[in-house]
Amino acid sequence: MLADGRPGKAVLMEDLIKGSGVAYLKVIDPYQLEETIATVKEADRMARSEKGGVSVIIARHLCLVSPGAMKKQKTFRMEVTEDCVGCQVCVKDFECPAMIMDEASNKVKIDPNLCSGCGVCIDICPTGAIKRKGA
Repeated sequence: MLADGRPGKAVLMEDLIKGSGVAYLKVIDPYQLEETIATVKEADRMARSEKGGVSVIIARHLCLVSPGAMKKQKTFRMEVTEDCVGCQVCVKDFECPAMIMDEASNKVKIDPNLCSGCGVCIDICPTGAIKRKGA
C-alpha cells in the first residue's frame, strides 16, 4: 500500500530473499507433511555444508481462520479409531487444539467444534489411529 492509501505494486518475499544473496530458498505448503520434512532436512544439509549459508523456507498456506479460507481448503471430518494407544503425539507434539486427551479411556478425542478438518493429524499419528470419517 502506498503512503496515500492506494494499492501499490506487490513485492514478492522470494525476490527480496534471493536479492539478499540467499542460495537456498524453497516455497512449500506446510500441510504437505512429507515434503515439509524433506525440505527442512535438505535446508539443514545445505546450511551445514561447506558451501552452506543461510537457508530459507517459506511455508505458504491459507490460514483456516481467515474469511473464505475454508471454501478454498479441502476439509474432512476426522475421527479417532480404537487403534489409539494414548501416546498423545497429536496433543503434546502436534498441539492441535481440537485434540483432547480423555483420561477415562486414555485415548484422544477430537472436538468437532474446534477441528478445522485439515487432515494433517492423519500423518502425525504414529499408530494410524486418526482417519477421515467414513473412509
